[in-house]
Amino acid sequence: SQTHPEGRPELALFSASLPWRLLNAAVAIGLYLFQTVIPFGIHLDYQATPGMFPVNGVIGLLSLLAVLVLLIGLSIKRWRTEHTPLSSPLVLFLFLLLGLAPTLGIFGSFGEHARADRFYYLPSIACSIGLALLLLRPSWPRLLLGGAFTLFTSCCSIPVVASYRNDYTAFSRTLQFE
Repeated sequence: SQTHPEGRPELALFSASLPWRLLNAAVAIGLYLFQTVIPFGIHLDYQATPGMFPVNGVIGLLSLLAVLVLLIGLSIKRWRTEHTPLSSPLVLFLFLLLGLAPTLGIFGSFGEHARADRFYYLPSIACSIGLALLLLRPSWPRLLLGGAFTLFTSCCSIPVVASYRNDYTAFSRTLQFE
């Protein structure tokens, strides 16, 4: 936890209210999922705003809602066809949540950076496994969709990669936004 940042006053472990921490966690999960599909705006800094609406909160909440609706729909479809309550997308989503849980700030404030790309490395494996499962039964539409998705995300990531060129570009961006 970044509760003792150098040159800043010490932060209490629960410096933000529980409702705000839950809201911020929901936004963070939604933004992680959104930026998995559209990798734009992933940077090493994400300013926490306790007491205020989280940064990019609407995008995060709408993305989380869309994923939850999709997961519920897939689970209902699987229940009707196979009478199995757990679908692989739901299990993968739970894997993602378990991997992110310690970093979401629900069990204590997480300091200045409430969300960071480094927190998502391991949980994002769930998305790769999901894509691999989708391509297990290949068809031309699936392969074309997978190729188009790969090309799209590669193009979207160019500005992000440029911001990580070196320490100067990464931290210049941080100074610009904080």
